Amino acid sequence: MPENDPPVKMVSVKQYDVNFTWDQILGSLEAPSAVSATAHPELPALLSKVSDLVSQLKDTVTQVNQIDPTVLKKAAPPASSA
Repeated sequence: MPENDPPVKMVSVKQYDVNFTWDQILGSLEAPSAVSATAHPELPALLSKVSDLVSQLKDTVTQVNQIDPTVLKKAAPPASSA
C-alpha cells in the first residue's frame, strides 16, 4: 500500500433481504400506453418492442412455473465476502 493511502477499516454492515416477484420486475418494464407527440420518432416502435418482449418473458415465466413452481424462487447464493 502506498504511503499516502489512508488505512482501510473494516466495519460490520447490516444485511437485508429484498424480494421481488417476476410480475413486479416485468411490470416496471411495460411500456406506457401513450407517447408524447414530440417524442423521438423511433420511440413508439421501441416501446412496442419492449412490451412484446415483456409479454414473451411473462409467458415463459408462466411456463416454467407450471413445470416447477420453485425453480425461479430459489435464493441466489450469498455474495462472496472477499
